[in-house]
Order: sequence, then C-alpha cells, then structure tokens
Amino acid sequence: IDSTNSYLKSLALDGAPSGSVCLAEGQRSGRGRLGRVWVSPFGCNLYLSLLWRFDAGPAALAGLSLVAGVALVRALSGFLPQGLGLKWPNDVQWQGRKLAGVLIEMAGESAGPSHAVIGVGVNVRMPGESAAEITQPWTDLTRCLGESPSRNALAAGVLENLVVALRHFETDGLPPFLEAWREHDAVAGKSVQLHLPNGVIEGQARGIDDSGALVMQVGDELRRFASGEISLRMSS
Repeated sequence: IDSTNSYLKSLALDGAPSGSVCLAEGQRSGRGRLGRVWVSPFGCNLYLSLLWRFDAGPAALAGLSLVAGVALVRALSGFLPQGLGLKWPNDVQWQGRKLAGVLIEMAGESAGPSHAVIGVGVNVRMPGESAAEITQPWTDLTRCLGESPSRNALAAGVLENLVVALRHFETDGLPPFLEAWREHDAVAGKSVQLHLPNGVIEGQARGIDDSGALVMQVGDELRRFASGEISLRMSS
C-alpha cells in the first residue's frame, strides 16, 4: 500500500464509518509529521490507521494529537512497563530513542462534522538495511525486549487504547489526559530547539499548558506554541 493514512483518507471521503481501520504489512510511501518519510519495510513493524468521525469541527480537536500519544504509551506499557516517554506532540520514545509515532490528518466543516485519520507506526523489528534510512536516534521493541512481540497483540492493544481514549475525548475533551501526558513528558526541563517555518528558537522546555500547547522558557520570557508545522528537537 502507499500509506495506511492515504488509503483511509480516500475511504473517509466515500463515507466509510467511524472506527474503520487499515493495517498494512508495508508502505511504499509511509509518512510522518511535516512530510517526513516513515521507514516502512515489509513484514517488520506495525503500520495502522484509524478513522474517527466527530460532530465538532477540526478547531475543537486541537488536543487530539496528545490524546493519541497517551493512548499509544498505554498500549506500549503492556510490553515495556518502564522507560517510555512522550516528546511533544506525540512521538513515543524509550530511553530517549524514538520507538513509535503518530500522524493525524483532519478534514471537515469548520463548525462540524469532521473526521480524523490517526496513523500509528511502531518499530517492532527494524532490519539494519532499513535502519540506515532513519535520521534520528531510534529503537524497536525487539531491541528493548530481547525478543519480537506479537504484532497482532500489539495492534489489538493500540486499537483498544485508541478507541477508549477517543470516546473519552469526545465526551470530556483534553483535561482527563493532561496528567498522564505530563507524567510521561520526556523533554520537560531540558534544553530544546523548536524548528519553525521561519527559523529556529532555542530555550528550555517547561511542559504543556492546559490546552496542550508546548511551553518554552526563551530568555526571560515564557512562550507557548501550538502543534502544527513545528519540530521539537533536543539541543546538542
């Protein structure tokens, strides 16, 4: 398949119901945030997308990426009880190395209804020749555990936690997820770089505010940044 997100986006426009899922053994054009390539070798990792329909418009779903990150950590904690962290807005790390990521793509009317396609990639058993294409520190579940877990069990856990989280988000919004996100915040208190479309800002991460925006100490000023065309990196 080209990508699970692209496939479900097309089905969504044709009226596919909320809760539709696409899983693939491999992706020819796997995508991460900001148009980056998601390395997707055949039969090695988990690649899935979930379609979810909302009555509200896209603007009301601003915290959805953080909710998906929390759901993914909860699913992975069944395999790795310790060492998991979240890098804003929704990358999952294990001991500082990227293990999984989320790509959310939304569409709909400004006042609703709308829908989101939530793509999840989890490194399970990344072969060496494919790993050479990855441009940041990474790991996979096989390296973390010393053995390869069942991808079926992993997919079931990810989908179960996503569905539970999305139903909770629909009724109560982002607030119920803030404590869990902050508990797993992997960069709070650390020196970071924020890569924006018009430049780079350096400062110290101060966690997230109640809207899910990143809070950064930049000199004497506390600044807030909403998710979007922004990339957060650790300062070297």
